[in-house]
Amino acid sequence: MKMFKKDNRGIGKGLVVVIIAIIAVIAAGGFIFAQTLLKDPFTRLMSAYAKMYSERQQNVTVDMSVSLDKENAELKKLLETVPDDLGIESSKEQVVDFISKVLPKFTLRYGAMANIASDPVEFGTNVSLLYDGKELIDAGAAFKPWEVTISSKSLLSKPIYGNFSEDINTAVGADVSGFQIGKYIDIIYEKDDFIKSFGKSKYVEILKTALKEKLTAEGSNKIILNITQQESIDLLVSLLNEAAKDEALKNSVLAKYDKLAALVISSGDYKLTGISEEEFKKNMEEGRKELADNWEKAVTELAGTYTSAEFKSAMEIVGNPAFRYVFTLENDMIKAAEGEFTMSGLTVKYASSFEKFTRDGYTFGTADNSYDLKGLVDGSGDAMGVALDALSKVSAVLTGDAYKSMESDITSAAKESLSAGDAQIVEEALKNLLNMTSMMQ
Repeated sequence: MKMFKKDNRGIGKGLVVVIIAIIAVIAAGGFIFAQTLLKDPFTRLMSAYAKMYSERQQNVTVDMSVSLDKENAELKKLLETVPDDLGIESSKEQVVDFISKVLPKFTLRYGAMANIASDPVEFGTNVSLLYDGKELIDAGAAFKPWEVTISSKSLLSKPIYGNFSEDINTAVGADVSGFQIGKYIDIIYEKDDFIKSFGKSKYVEILKTALKEKLTAEGSNKIILNITQQESIDLLVSLLNEAAKDEALKNSVLAKYDKLAALVISSGDYKLTGISEEEFKKNMEEGRKELADNWEKAVTELAGTYTSAEFKSAMEIVGNPAFRYVFTLENDMIKAAEGEFTMSGLTVKYASSFEKFTRDGYTFGTADNSYDLKGLVDGSGDAMGVALDALSKVSAVLTGDAYKSMESDITSAAKESLSAGDAQIVEEALKNLLNMTSMMQ
């Protein structure tokens, strides 16, 4: 197995390093420059964000909800482009009225945890659909090196787990058990001269100029940001254009590239690529040269994608919504963030909370308490057992409080907003769903 194919050489080799390094550099640098400035809203927010970002163990939960304003002028204009005949008895205005009553009670909840402080690193995600604050259905995934766990409290009685270390050993002809990604993360998070002098950089000037009039303080612990989508894009383009010509940033990224490459060689991890040490060194040297030679061109082209005619044309579809963010600070870190924007009558709200690190709520399986993921993939696993397990759990979902509440509300909204015939179809469909599931068990 080749680490880099011929057509992937060049900038592509260093792309991941560039992206991660830039993020780490700006985040860590932000904390340093914040200590040298007055505690205005801009500085407080940047300092809190950088301090939070530098934490290598994190948990976050995000709740997102959507509502529809049927009286919105933009929405009404958009409806004029929709054919009157929807293939149902109800008019498009009646359908919009129905959606506007049902949609706000749904919430999509996303949770994530990351532990990159030590090996083995761990990542976890959970997604839940809630109705009126009660969970309807959920799913989760958790990852350690070579291990994957898929879980769902609402659909499975036990997780699905796979350990792929032996498969990878066979594929690359080397033992991956000693691979420690934490050593590489340590390099990414190192504070070099560029980071230490970030407070005097042009990036600070760009950020402060763009945001200082858009940030306001509310009380002792809240900061509010009001910014449009186009303003956000313009800010990103300005930062990328500065990065394109920034020799100090390029040198910082190249230095981390060199350290990462040296670690791969000294640790013997290059063996995991399936190529010799000499070939690996050659590939990395070629990648470094092309990254150095094409830095400005690559970053400038990236910035150009946000000013191209194609991108502008795509953005015309969504317009230029205004975003409002409310950040709550605690101990000089972001404790919570609330956001809101409206587009064509559709209002999206989210509320994020950043909690103390914990693995609680995230399922990391083992071979003896899980369905076999590898077996399910290659066809040798208990697929029928998984299917029957899920069906039995679905019945519990459809008889639970969340579903009953949703069924009642949707039925009532349909009767209020839709034609009598369509309302009856909706009511019968909801009732038949449980009957069909019971018959399939």
